[in-house]
Amino acid sequence: MGFEYELIKHFAKQMIEWLEEGYGDIISAGLIKTPEREKLAVDFTAPYLFVKQVIVQRKNDQAIESLEALENRTVFVRKSSSYWNTLSELQEQLSKDGIQFNIELVPETMETEEIIKHVIGGQYDLTLADSHIIDIEKSWHSELHASLALTEEQGHQWMLRNTNKQLFSELNQFIKKEYKQLFYNVTYNKYFKNSRNLFDSDNLAKNNNIISPYDDLIKSLAKEYNFDWRLITAQVNKESKFNPKAKSWAGAKGLLQVMPRTAREVGISNLEKPENGLRAGVKYMAWISKQLSDELPLDVHTWFTLAAYNAGLGHLKDARNLALKQGLNPNRWFGHVEKAFLLLSRPEYYKKARYGYVRGIEPVTYIKRIQALFELYSNKHPEEA
Repeated sequence: MGFEYELIKHFAKQMIEWLEEGYGDIISAGLIKTPEREKLAVDFTAPYLFVKQVIVQRKNDQAIESLEALENRTVFVRKSSSYWNTLSELQEQLSKDGIQFNIELVPETMETEEIIKHVIGGQYDLTLADSHIIDIEKSWHSELHASLALTEEQGHQWMLRNTNKQLFSELNQFIKKEYKQLFYNVTYNKYFKNSRNLFDSDNLAKNNNIISPYDDLIKSLAKEYNFDWRLITAQVNKESKFNPKAKSWAGAKGLLQVMPRTAREVGISNLEKPENGLRAGVKYMAWISKQLSDELPLDVHTWFTLAAYNAGLGHLKDARNLALKQGLNPNRWFGHVEKAFLLLSRPEYYKKARYGYVRGIEPVTYIKRIQALFELYSNKHPEEA
């Protein structure tokens, strides 16, 4: 899935057969026309998305609000990216005014999202990213701050061979027709505006003896499927903030944000009904739990179950296999399999994995937040394990 994938799919429904036969005609990868790319034997379509290149830093860091504030700072980017071109030109320009900053190159295998994660974690000082990528990352990371824009708006364009003039013309007509129209706007908001961060710490202090309106229902289902009700309650908080009508950007529904297809597989429909949404999620959790070895320690079994609920059982298997190859313990979550999950967002690892790419930060963050809520609820209800 992805913003560009859905745009190109909308245009190219009739081209599925071509794709299946192994032909590729368009590069759709958030490309900006650079002097180097203009030398190639390619055409660039009209822009379909306008972005700025913006400095990314940690929220608790002093905000960079001027070019002078870059003095003695270090910006981490890939050399192959358009960000490097922007920074190199700026470095040359500012040096004439006596302002010096450093450009540090990162491995070409590192995606912009991973570089941002290193900035948030403190391993890197600053980076540069397109504004729409920052919008996505801000929905996951409250610690991220977008500061100074280093460019005016630049257009993302599709690239194709300059011999295919008919396709070039059709793509431009498509962009002209769809840009800022209903399908475009709905798809744009789906990927760049919807917040994935459902951890509402402001409401935690309001939870006294009753955690949610669904405590009794959760207790009953947790007992039926042999889970700690406080863990399931923490999961419900993380998934939906106790809103039975919640619907995720990916289409998951109900208190435990179950995909309708998964719900059908466990024999449940009408996920917006609180009991149905809860039962579908808990029943699916129980199924995942049975797929895992009983020899795992109870806490590890719990974290693995939650990781598979969030990212899929296949990706969990890949992460455990990769943990073993990395000299980590495949039977421990914190500091071991969670590290392997993060690696599976990098090409040199996910290309060798059976189930491919996974945004590893999601299950890692998911478990950390549920763990924090579970600890809170356990302290409030210590007698009800």
